[in-house]
Amino acid sequence: MKATILILSTILTLKVYGQELEFGDSTILQSIKPLTAEIYGNKDETFFFLSKMLFQEGAQGGTSFVAHSRASEVNRIITTTFTSEGQLSCEWYFQNGSLIFSYQVFEYFAESSKKGFWKNFKGLTSWESRYYFEDLSLRYHRHKGRRDIDESLSAKAILAEAQLILEFVEGQIKDQE
Repeated sequence: MKATILILSTILTLKVYGQELEFGDSTILQSIKPLTAEIYGNKDETFFFLSKMLFQEGAQGGTSFVAHSRASEVNRIITTTFTSEGQLSCEWYFQNGSLIFSYQVFEYFAESSKKGFWKNFKGLTSWESRYYFEDLSLRYHRHKGRRDIDESLSAKAILAEAQLILEFVEGQIKDQE
């Protein structure tokens, strides 16, 4: 009986860690996805920066930036930073200076890897999140491999991080001119 409960508990745990969680109004995807596809394929310039500054929660040792612009407006930024448990990479999509989409993926170090957690296409224990915004309001979010997310997420921290990152990148570009 104890063995059956243990097996059932393990199966349920695996399912919870690997399942996809969704919150909000998924119809926003119809308007946001074409915008992000256009931004992804539409750039005039690409910039690279490194900073000792820590822009995201849990970050240690600095941040790497790849920024894309179109018509002198930054429209996409990729950040990579390390924490004590692994690597956090984020893509930030902006339209007219406002965040419309953020994709975040966290990959655990082998030493921090969690048994039974979701693995990404690289085979690494990880989690990923997608956040869709309209008028600086979180309309929809979807997650894989996370168990620390719920529907009441306000996204204020995500918007604040995005704004700091955008301001830093725009400042660095301006300093290069």
